[in-house]
Amino acid sequence: MQTKTQSIDPKIRALLTSLIASDNRTLTLVTSYELSDHETKSIVEGLGLKAEEINIDQEIDKSILGGLIIKFNGYYLDLSLKTKLNQIVGNLN
Repeated sequence: MQTKTQSIDPKIRALLTSLIASDNRTLTLVTSYELSDHETKSIVEGLGLKAEEINIDQEIDKSILGGLIIKFNGYYLDLSLKTKLNQIVGNLN
């Protein structure tokens, strides 16, 4: 049985590990609404990180509709609803 952290892509895991090792330990979560402390902690732990080891910034961007975008060390992982919908529309054209 896989845990949440075991199902993370190895490339993403390597980038997240580099985040912890770097001087800039800031992870930015972009969402369409303000996350509660519990939601933030759940997301961070789902990535295999410990909230106590990194700085977490939040940005609100209602245009993403839902989901989230995770930014770290110049990289970003776009898991937003807006991007998923744009991909579906692109596939239909």
